[in-house]
Order: sequence, then C-alpha cells, then structure tokens
Amino acid sequence: MQTETVLKITNLNTYFQTPDGNVSAVCELDIEIKKGEILGLIGETGCGKSVLGESVLKVLPYNAISTGSIVFEGGELMGLKQKQMREIRGRKIAVIPQNPSEALNPLVKNKKQIYEAIDHNGKAKGMEKKKQSIRLLQKMHFKEPEKVLESYPHRLSGGMKQRVLAAMGLCGNPSLLIADEPTKGLDAIVRSQVIETLMLFKENTGTAMMLITHDLNFATKVCNRIAVMYAGELIEVGTCYEIFKNPIHPYLMGLFLAQPENGLIPIDGVSPSLINLPQGCRFHDRCKKASEKCKRFHPEMKKTTLTHEVRCWNP
Repeated sequence: MQTETVLKITNLNTYFQTPDGNVSAVCELDIEIKKGEILGLIGETGCGKSVLGESVLKVLPYNAISTGSIVFEGGELMGLKQKQMREIRGRKIAVIPQNPSEALNPLVKNKKQIYEAIDHNGKAKGMEKKKQSIRLLQKMHFKEPEKVLESYPHRLSGGMKQRVLAAMGLCGNPSLLIADEPTKGLDAIVRSQVIETLMLFKENTGTAMMLITHDLNFATKVCNRIAVMYAGELIEVGTCYEIFKNPIHPYLMGLFLAQPENGLIPIDGVSPSLINLPQGCRFHDRCKKASEKCKRFHPEMKKTTLTHEVRCWNP
C-alpha cells in the first residue's frame, strides 16, 4: 500500500526581479513529502531552502515570481489568491518560524495569542477556549500550562517559545508543518528542547514536516529523508541513512568535513552568484573532481538506488 503524498512540487522556479538582473533562488525543483514523513532540507545560507518554504506558503515579496506546480493534498496552490491561502496557512499548513522571539508579540500575553490561533481554526468560547489552550500546552509537555497562559513571551526560554508556537500550530490539525531553521542561534539545551518539540508535534498529529536547516546533526536526529540544496537546486536526495552513511555529491561530502567533529575543514571557494549562474555543474569551480564535462554541461538528477538520487557527472 502506497503512502499518501501530502505535498508534491514539480518544476518549481522562483526568482526575484532586481535592477541587476533576476536572482534565481529556486530552479526546476521537484520534491514530494509523504504523510507522516519528516523531510530535511539542508544547505548553506543563500542556497534557496527558505525561499522554497516561502514559495509553498505563498509569502514571497512583491518582486518574486514563481512558476511550476505545488500540489497540496491533491489541490494546486500556485493559482490561489491570498484570501484562499489564508484558509490553508495556519490550518492545514502550520509554520514554526525561524525566530520564535519575533513571532510572538512581547506586549501580549501568551493566552491571547493562543486564543487568536484557536479562533482562526474554529470557534470556541470562554472556558472551553481556556481548556483547549491548556490541552494544547500539555501536549507540548508544559507542566504548568495555566502559568504559561498568564505569562508574557519574554518570561519563557527559547525552547518554551518554540513549544508555544507548536501548540498554536496544533490548533488546526495540520497536514504539513514547515519549520524554518528552528535551531538557529540556540544553545545545546534549547536545541534538544526543539528536537523534543518537533517529535512531540509528529507524535500528536502524524503530520508531515518540511524541516529547513543547515544543522546536519539536528537533521540526523529528526528526519526520515534528506534533500540537499546548492545554488538554487537539489543536488542529492535520499533516506537519512543513505545521505549520512553514503554521501555521493562532493558538496555534501564537503559539508560533512566542515562539521566541528570532522575538523572544520572548509569547502574551497564561494557559492556562485544566483544572478549569473555557471554553465555546467554549479559546484564545478569548488570541486576537486571536476572535469571538462562538469564545466560545460549541466547534470540532471539521476537515481543510484530506488530512494537515492544525485546531480553529479562523477559520483
């Protein structure tokens, strides 16, 4: 029996119009997420992974243009108006933003902010709204949910704020959660709390997740499958085991060597300009394996196993 596909992205292109030219942030990208699956989207800053999440949510700036297909639960999102998308965002697609401190209003009690999320996803009145809020916070392992409700966000730690946002996301019984760099700037203790939050979210909802991160160790602990981005395109996709035990693309190998536990060996050079992308493989001028073919011809994604594919001429 095949697992239901929650999100299917086909030939997605997202670019930004600027006076200097078009910035190609996402290029001809194909990916899908199954029900209950956690897909990790990894890559260095500026590779386009956050733009991919924003393209799905349709929260791009005015100068952005997207083409292709984004099918969510069998329905095409690309042609929807913002009013229609607002019915999906927060209800069917939940979001944990990059900075929880900025996502919560510091001048408003947590109670009111959770109540607003409940109102967005259905009507509850008086004590029922409070009871629902307490149940949501208890699912996120808050030991004193009433105290949290009466507190302001600044009274909570970074990990607790993440869990409040996750509780708000639970209101609509979402089919998909998009978490953008949820561990960015967090210490080890709060980082472990965020991992727990995401696992609790999956446990309580069975929702699919798109986890956007540059943190390889974090992705290892949470994800079922990994998609690696470089210069706007996917370069390797596989199960968590395949990606971490049998990396193929030289860029991915370089990412592993750049980790503290592997000696912090940097990848030579810099990523190409997204305004003036190279003709061949986008990684060729940083790659020790590059041949003349790599410089002249752009490689397509090709399967090495049923679940593992890579964009490379010399794997």
